[in-house]
Amino acid sequence: MNFRGQYFDVFKLLIAVIMALALLLIILNSVNYFTSLSISISETRIIDGLKNAVKAPDVVNKENPLIIKEASLGSKTWHANELARLIGLNKDCFSFDARIGNGSAFKLENESDGLFRRLVVSKDLVSNIFIYCLLNNSRTASVCPITCKIGFGKVPA
Repeated sequence: MNFRGQYFDVFKLLIAVIMALALLLIILNSVNYFTSLSISISETRIIDGLKNAVKAPDVVNKENPLIIKEASLGSKTWHANELARLIGLNKDCFSFDARIGNGSAFKLENESDGLFRRLVVSKDLVSNIFIYCLLNNSRTASVCPITCKIGFGKVPA
């Protein structure tokens, strides 16, 4: 028996494994990149939708909410303060609602006035977003001329 040259087969296998791992790494990085890009685009769609709802509260209302279909959401905490800064209204003008239940990725956090001003999304998911705004004719109109509700996975009450 001649064993000469058979040791190179092990190196060919090692080279094949290294090439497969490199290819797998490229594929995983591409998937991660496109997922983060999808989440970023969806967040922009939500903010733009909210700006449009604030501009036309008589058109986008509880009976006819603005629907952002299949928005990709990453694990993140949404704050009314952040929306207020982006839109130009007081933080008290925004509240959240979400589909809550067993296994839900949403968690609403309450503030003193009974409205939810913080929403925690615990995992990446795709959901419909419902937004509507109302003109505020009450005595608090000086603080909030428009109040907006954002529903994650359901139309806000």
